[in-house]
Amino acid sequence: MQPRFFAALAFAVLSWTWTAVSYAVTPATANDLSWLSGEWQSTQQGVTSEAHYSTPAAGSVLGILRITAGAQLAFYEYERIAEENGTLILYPVPNGNVGVSFSLVHLETKSATFENPTHAFPRTVQFAVDDTNNLHIYIDGTQNGQPAHQEMIMQRQ
Repeated sequence: MQPRFFAALAFAVLSWTWTAVSYAVTPATANDLSWLSGEWQSTQQGVTSEAHYSTPAAGSVLGILRITAGAQLAFYEYERIAEENGTLILYPVPNGNVGVSFSLVHLETKSATFENPTHAFPRTVQFAVDDTNNLHIYIDGTQNGQPAHQEMIMQRQ
């Protein structure tokens, strides 16, 4: 991961505020995300990414993401994925700041895509586990009027 990734990510998440979003969503329950639970980690070029996701319980999945560069905390995020009105809503809290909410728009066996079409970046957040049991977190949207994409890949621990 490159240092500019962290700067862009920090800029994007620090500007978030939670807003209500209303549009087409995908029916689901927290149990549909059981594949996400566990500990995930990767280290590349001195940058370590760690994610921990709880087992679904009480209609929710809780997550923690931490990115460190050497001995420095570069980014952290608390996440709550909650059942609401027959679907799932992702509530991220990046670097301790309340963010926007994202509604589930697509669900597969080991993939979930959340979207907030009113937010420039990120507009979509996707969690996917591949055939080699790696977690991919894709973040897409626009920054400065240009398409922007970030990806983290972590191995199950």
